[in-house]
Amino acid sequence: STAKRPSFCDILFILTSQVFIDDLENFDAERFRLYQETVVGEEFITVINSHFDVKKIPGVKIRQRSEFTIENKVIGKGMSGTVRIATDNVNGEKVAFKELKTDMSEKDQMRIYREIEILANTEHYSIQKLYGYIEANEKERMPAVIITKYESKGCLSKYFKSKYSTLDFTQKYIIMYGIASGMYYLHNKNIMHRDIKPENILITSDLELQI
Repeated sequence: STAKRPSFCDILFILTSQVFIDDLENFDAERFRLYQETVVGEEFITVINSHFDVKKIPGVKIRQRSEFTIENKVIGKGMSGTVRIATDNVNGEKVAFKELKTDMSEKDQMRIYREIEILANTEHYSIQKLYGYIEANEKERMPAVIITKYESKGCLSKYFKSKYSTLDFTQKYIIMYGIASGMYYLHNKNIMHRDIKPENILITSDLELQI
């Protein structure tokens, strides 16, 4: 019925909601805001940027820094942050504890939001899952943290350099097939990895892989 249809006022707010704008990497927030100012009044203008509430992403488990014992040794560094090993005090499990940089560009922050969204909502044997997320604490100058399961055998690149000769043909084939099946899953969900390489593929304790 017409009573259930959203008004044009509702539609304007829906079009700028977090749920609607799901492709943040390709969204120019500043350009859109300038356009908004020319076509609608101030009551319709909302801030659209990368500071969306991660807690509202389905599947995200919010954790506290105090729930983890963090080791000093750095096991990885990248454009978005630094990775250390940590232990979950709740169950004793080892995790990869990625502290995000606080001075990232708007585009990089948007990319991180999208990464969290993907990690939290993929269900495939060969795709890494989000273990948890810790919100930034500006008062205590603590950065946000992305937590994933720690794989002690490291990335495919490092593992192949030292252990390639010990793998039989079937094991190599399983690794190759796992990459293909994981990428097939992502593409079917309209997700493009954009940086698939041995350094971004982890080897599990069962000598299987996680993209």
